[in-house]
Parts: sequence; C-alpha cells; structure tokens
Amino acid sequence: MPNGQLLWAPRLGFNYDLNNDAKVQLRGGTGVFTGRVPYVWIANSYSNSGMIQGNLDINNTANNTNNPNNPKYLSTIETNVERIPTTYSAGASKTAQINVLAKDFKLPQVWRSNLAVDFRLPGDVIATLEGMYSKTLNDIYYQDANLAGPIGNLVGPDKRPVYASGAARRIDANFTNVYILKNTDQGYRYNLTGQLQKQFADGLNTMVAYTYGKSKEINSGFNTTASSNFGFNQIITDPNNPS
Repeated sequence: MPNGQLLWAPRLGFNYDLNNDAKVQLRGGTGVFTGRVPYVWIANSYSNSGMIQGNLDINNTANNTNNPNNPKYLSTIETNVERIPTTYSAGASKTAQINVLAKDFKLPQVWRSNLAVDFRLPGDVIATLEGMYSKTLNDIYYQDANLAGPIGNLVGPDKRPVYASGAARRIDANFTNVYILKNTDQGYRYNLTGQLQKQFADGLNTMVAYTYGKSKEINSGFNTTASSNFGFNQIITDPNNPS
C-alpha cells in the first residue's frame, strides 16, 4: 500500500473594480483542487490480491454434458448441480488477477486558474470574457506488469502494435493480469467563454453565451475496476505507456 500523503489545496482569488464605477470588473483566481476521493480504486487491491479468488478454465470433450459448449450444459447443470466437476487433471493450473498500487501513489489533483473581465455596456447589458485552464498534477493510469511485448504491428497509417491473446500475452503464466495503479502529471484542459447577460425590471433574466474547450488526459478513470480502466482506455500505442 502507498505511504500516507498530505493533500495540500491552497487557493487565491481576487475581484477588482478597475475604475471604481462598476463598469469594468477584473476577477480571477488560482489554486489546487482535489475532487471526491474514489476509494474503489484502492479497494481493488484488497479484493484482487491473488489470495482471495482465482480462475480455472475447464475444458472437456464436446459431447460431455459438463462442457459449456454443449447446448445441454445449462439444463444439465441447472437440474444436476452435482455434475459440476470437483476434481481436475494433474495438468490443470490456476491463475489469478492481482491489483497493486505504486508506493508513491497520490489521489488526483489539478492546478486550476481562471481570469475574467466583466463590462457593463449601455442598457445594463453585462458582457463577460472568461478563460479557465487546468493542469494535471496527479492523475491515474494503469500498467499491466504481466503483459508481454507486442508480436507485430498492424498494416496501416498508425502502425499500432499487436499483442498475442490468451496465455501467450502473459509474462508469468501463474497470473492473468497484474495491474499497477500509478500517477501521471500529463494532461490539461481549457475553455474560453464569451457571454452577454441582461436582467429586466420585471424579473426576467436573459443570457447568451458561447464556450470553446479542449481536454487531454491519459486515463479518464470513469470505471471502478482496474481491468476496465486499463482495458477500455482507447489508445493506439503501448497501453502500458499511454501518451
């Protein structure tokens, strides 16, 4: 498990009336932000330690009712649970998935800054120009320490690597995947907004705005399990070193 880490989140903001007449307002701020802590990422290391559960593939002849490929398999198992095999051949081997965390792992943080200017136009219309920029300080990404190197490249413009399937993709046959949760400081996002707003005496408030933004990240972290965060991360290069 990683060592304890203090998460500092200092922030500074300002709001300045340039001419002391509420016609041009300059405002902004900068600081470090930490979102809700996704403890499920850490819990994966407890549930997938390699000691609690494992996997065993059972293969049999096609005409045996214990074989899932046989259409009679499901009905047979449902009515005769005792037909599930309890002993296996001497050559059978068990495998397990393991999830671990880097010793220096830190929970995600970003450094975020914004700068805006508000103009009071004729007719009490408020025009706003605002920009916001976020830089990744600590984000997540996963590596599969048991993934063997590529066996070739696809034919095409990006020449993406191709990996073997099944046991051939493993470095150690005793494990399926060994996922390591690490940190990366790669990634950023920004958006620029232009807005016009007017409030009428009868309480009606109108606003029109346009926002342009861009976001780059190594891993979105949308999933709860290590296998999903690694497997569903769309990438055309080395999955262990996304960039």
